[in-house]
Amino acid sequence: MGVAAREGWRSPAKRQSLPRKAPLLALAFAVVLVALIALAARAVLFPSDQAAAGTWNLAATGPRSLVHAFARAPWGTLYAGSPQGVYASVDGGVTWRPVGHGLPGGEVWGLAAARDAGGDAVWAATEGGFVYRLHVGAGAWTRAGASIGTQSVYALLAPPSGGRAVILAGSDEGIFRSTDGGATWTRVAAIVGAVTTLARDPAGGALYAGLAGLPDTLRVSRDGGLTWRTPGGRLPPPSVEALLTTPGHLYVGVMRTQGGEAVWSGRAGDAAGAAPLTAGLPGDSHGMALAGTASSASSASSSDPTLFVGTMGVGVYGKAAGGAWTRLGSGPGDGTVTALLVVPGPRPVVLAGTSGGIYRLRLP
Repeated sequence: MGVAAREGWRSPAKRQSLPRKAPLLALAFAVVLVALIALAARAVLFPSDQAAAGTWNLAATGPRSLVHAFARAPWGTLYAGSPQGVYASVDGGVTWRPVGHGLPGGEVWGLAAARDAGGDAVWAATEGGFVYRLHVGAGAWTRAGASIGTQSVYALLAPPSGGRAVILAGSDEGIFRSTDGGATWTRVAAIVGAVTTLARDPAGGALYAGLAGLPDTLRVSRDGGLTWRTPGGRLPPPSVEALLTTPGHLYVGVMRTQGGEAVWSGRAGDAAGAAPLTAGLPGDSHGMALAGTASSASSASSSDPTLFVGTMGVGVYGKAAGGAWTRLGSGPGDGTVTALLVVPGPRPVVLAGTSGGIYRLRLP
């Protein structure tokens, strides 16, 4: 979640939830039914998962504050960043525990995890303009190099590399690149505004940066992040909050748009032909977070949701290729979702970072 989102989050419109009332017997029946479904899920679907399909469930443990970012490590561990620190999960997001100590107070805006010749590690983008690094198995976070932001570092990306990890970082001073696991940084693009999100095309290797505070909202690199340019053609409107790439496609989550234009899609490689995906989205929605399954760019004949967007105040929406957006359950939490991650499997699970912690929903 970038600077535009942060301003919107700290002054949100007042939202009210509808109260639910039911007779005592109906309530007791519902409790028993939920318990039976939970037991079936525990025994059949996921040994430690008590979430019923189609229902958002708050993670049993973990942060109880605004979650800005998720990351999946090559070794399988999931990480989540919040003002309470960084948390890790080894059971698909059912439970979370804090990892490391020594992070400064304030927001953790972005995360990256990578194998590194210097030791597998996790990197955290923090308020104050520094990146912090935690080696797996170590107890303390340490600063990774000098300050690279005036206010904050908002985004991190660790593209595949051999030897020392290559890390890209976005801040309110531009795009930075490190080839030594964050020990030193080189500014490869000066940006007036803020770099809020970074992504990599898994097929062609192109890198993308989403921007806030500028009319030209995207940058693209085809040489591993050494040089960056503004793509030609139509671009999404300000401000970009999330990017998602699948083979052949680039998806862009946008804040403060009208007419339901919260998610845009373009051709991967150059972002050409960008156009909004509006069908089914509320007119006042904001694209705060994006996630997708491995089949997000698959045939339109599938009815299973493969692309997901987290919004401000109206929850999570999913869509199949060629289909319209539909809301996934009620909630999670107050409906504002600032981070998303899909845990793959025969029955994928969607993780949503909200103002009150991490919620899980198992897809049908």
